[in-house]
Amino acid sequence: MGAEVNAQLRVIRRNWPVETGTSRAGWFAGVQGDAGAVAIVYENPISYSGWITKKGQTPVREGGRPWFQRLVSEVFKANRQRLVRKMRAQIDKTEAKLQQAAQQGVDPREAFKVVGTEIPGWSRPATAKPEQTFQDLLRRLI
Repeated sequence: MGAEVNAQLRVIRRNWPVETGTSRAGWFAGVQGDAGAVAIVYENPISYSGWITKKGQTPVREGGRPWFQRLVSEVFKANRQRLVRKMRAQIDKTEAKLQQAAQQGVDPREAFKVVGTEIPGWSRPATAKPEQTFQDLLRRLI
């Protein structure tokens, strides 16, 4: 999933308007997971990133829509099917590994340590990054 999110982030950066490059460089993304829920978080903590529009668009101060709202949404929608397909494949692999561990009488946590994968919430509680501003954070749940 991380590779897919990074690919989406590259598309966002490529399509971000650039004057100095500071706000384009400020983009980052991450995957947050918990039992039964996965979220992809796109964030740009640069203070003015929520005010940026593409050339020719109505400025935000005059009622226009910030560019990040449209751009992030379009990039996510364009890649959603592939992301979900890859995520389902990984879930199937994980379930097969859990089933194999159960048949062998192995603690599932030990089975995942062998391949270097942690199960979120088992070893430590999942934590979320605090939101900085509404305009700087767009969360999409899958």
